[in-house]
Amino acid sequence: MRTVTIDDILTFRPCYTRERLASLFGDRIAVTPAEIAAAEIVSANDRAWVLLRLAPREVWLPAVYRAAERAIRHACWALYSAGLTDAAETLSGGAPTLVDEVSAGAASDAAGAAAKAAEFQRFVDDVVRLVDRRAH
Repeated sequence: MRTVTIDDILTFRPCYTRERLASLFGDRIAVTPAEIAAAEIVSANDRAWVLLRLAPREVWLPAVYRAAERAIRHACWALYSAGLTDAAETLSGGAPTLVDEVSAGAASDAAGAAAKAAEFQRFVDDVVRLVDRRAH
């Protein structure tokens, strides 16, 4: 199983100092990607940031595409809400953008929360699996 040291993480130029990382590592010299993913004392964004940099391209590229698709959907809704229907339809590539505001907001909030949780878990699982596979 692959392990990661403080020096490995510092090569990514994180916002954390060596001292902060040392306090998170405790008495361990190295940690596994699974331990990084499970370290709830660190924010989910910071854990994802490290795992993303450890991950091979085949893991993070689909996540980038999914994020871009979500951004386009949100931009379409914002354009439509601002009365820029033509721009919303152009951006969406012709996909329907008309829904009522209340149901769209509730659906977006619920779907966003569920998707974020599921996507983060899939991402972590993929990263841990691929990092472990490359270590063998």
